[in-house]
Amino acid sequence: MTHSLLKTLAQSQNPHQSTPFGDLRSEDFEPAITQAIGLAKKAIDEIKSNEAPVSFLNTIEALEYSSLDLDRATTVFFNLFSANTDEVLQAAAGPISQSLAEYSNDIQLDEKLFARIKELYEKRESLELNKEQRKLLKDTYMSFVRNGALLDPEQKEKLREVDQKLAQAGPEFGNNLLKATNAFSLNITEEQQLLGLPESAKDAAREEAEKREQQGWTFTLHAPSFLPFMKYAENRELRQKMWMAYSQKAFVGEHSNKELCSQIAKLRNERAQILGYSTHAHFVLEKRMAKTPEQVMGFLEDIKGPSLKAAKKEMEDLKNYIQAELKEDIDLQPWDFSYYSEKYKKHLFQLSEEELRPFFPLEAVKEGIFVHGEKLYGLSFKANKDIPVYNDEVEAFEVHRGEDFIGLLYLDIFPRDNKR
Repeated sequence: MTHSLLKTLAQSQNPHQSTPFGDLRSEDFEPAITQAIGLAKKAIDEIKSNEAPVSFLNTIEALEYSSLDLDRATTVFFNLFSANTDEVLQAAAGPISQSLAEYSNDIQLDEKLFARIKELYEKRESLELNKEQRKLLKDTYMSFVRNGALLDPEQKEKLREVDQKLAQAGPEFGNNLLKATNAFSLNITEEQQLLGLPESAKDAAREEAEKREQQGWTFTLHAPSFLPFMKYAENRELRQKMWMAYSQKAFVGEHSNKELCSQIAKLRNERAQILGYSTHAHFVLEKRMAKTPEQVMGFLEDIKGPSLKAAKKEMEDLKNYIQAELKEDIDLQPWDFSYYSEKYKKHLFQLSEEELRPFFPLEAVKEGIFVHGEKLYGLSFKANKDIPVYNDEVEAFEVHRGEDFIGLLYLDIFPRDNKR
């Protein structure tokens, strides 16, 4: 019997079959995805056991349709895990990622399935395929090759072990980052310590304090709180405290990712070498425009000289301004740069970024985004309140190109404690 969550997603009666977020429960995702993996494997078995001559339709296209339930469930799960998580989703992320890694290995290391794909790929020139079909065939073949289809049995087993470890490390990294971000807050109860901050920043901090049932003003490491504080707060000691907390986020303390980063780097390197690449960078860049690490380093070397020269000039100008205009003798530190740069910009241009705020209310910014989408790509955006959203702060828009419906845009602008 199909899990209720899979049925709910597949049979959605919402506009454009959009996700019925309100009908989903966090605890249902893990069993549903487990079942969806089983259904996908059953579909793969049917592809492999098909005795008809190998064709694009019964192999490549059938493979694309084999995991529709799984694709729907995992897409929604990882969206919620990143943007609207809870303790249940966080606990499930590790086991789900490991199950998906095992499933991926089972498919891409399957000799019988790959033999069918390889047969089609080798005679691709003689097949009557359109442009999209040719690309899908090539992409499918290369995905299997890049993920171990040509390895011997011993290498395949090593690859499985590495992929399992990486699948566990990924969600753990994300959970630590979110927890570390939320673990720090700076509560200020003396208004004197808020000197320099604009009213908008103070109002937001007051709301944050009220939400936490605290007195005064509370600042966090989320960008809309952190950035104005670093740019405008006159209290240097507090700026340093905020900067240190932000810079050490998920690097020290209970939620540190320090060891995990080292582990992930080693595992990625090991995986790349199993697959025949010198490094993880060589593996990743093979499908990018740069192609090789050497090409990337060449780009960086090309811009390093001019960038460093400009940075030194900018720093020198800033120091001169501080000494000549502000009459301050200060050893510039990282927590000072944003603060004094803002003062210097106001000195040069008689304009503060805060003065621009009234010209960029949220609705105007959204409209600007949509106008750019229309002018650059011919897209139009229409709000649809009948499309369910996963949080009250989210807005759903239909996206069209001319008369054609392209997809849905979920606009999720504000930071939250449960959102990365």
